[in-house]
Amino acid sequence: MKSLSVPIKKGMVLVLLTACVVAFTVSGKGTTAGNEPGLEMRLPRLLEKWTGKPIDASPAEKKILPPDTEIVKMNYKPREPHGKVYLPVQATIVLSGKDRTSIHRPEVCLVGQGWNIQNSIRRQILLENGESLNVTSLELNRSVSEDAAPITAYYVYWFVGTDSTTPTNFQRILSTATENLIDGTNPRWAYVSVLSTGKDAIDAWIPEAVPQFQSVYQPATIF
Repeated sequence: MKSLSVPIKKGMVLVLLTACVVAFTVSGKGTTAGNEPGLEMRLPRLLEKWTGKPIDASPAEKKILPPDTEIVKMNYKPREPHGKVYLPVQATIVLSGKDRTSIHRPEVCLVGQGWNIQNSIRRQILLENGESLNVTSLELNRSVSEDAAPITAYYVYWFVGTDSTTPTNFQRILSTATENLIDGTNPRWAYVSVLSTGKDAIDAWIPEAVPQFQSVYQPATIF
């Protein structure tokens, strides 16, 4: 019998991993808590270009998220004088507990909040510490009234694991399934998001702020 080709073998492994992660998502029995993700659960209050003010999680977030979920949020305004004046930015970090429902596909929540997703791309952002960060970047809009023009906003997100990052929830799920199968751990992932009505504001905030709380940048891989 001829041996299976590499692409076919990889495809079979992907099917197996997907099936396994569905089972683990339904029930986390038999697994233990994984290592901490490669970031600190804090957002810097003072940056060279930005000043932050902590805000509480919304009542809806507290109601939906499992009780062992950790969340930090900060509203940022640009400091003056720093040349160009940027629009405000809101940054959030969500850290999962034992319950995997703490983190899921962000697009689902955004649509549930009334946003329409106009565009979605993967891109790479160069940080001030010389590292590169792969993110998912969304362009959103939402109508506030019949007489007013829709609001346009930009939303960037990524996930941080123990020793790797990924811009997609699917890659995070596959990485989780791999660790479940290999050593029986349920790794903790953090979900970082940045929202603003100014795309250039996000592009200015991320390079400066992310190195202040994140230490892992290696892209997640399965094979």
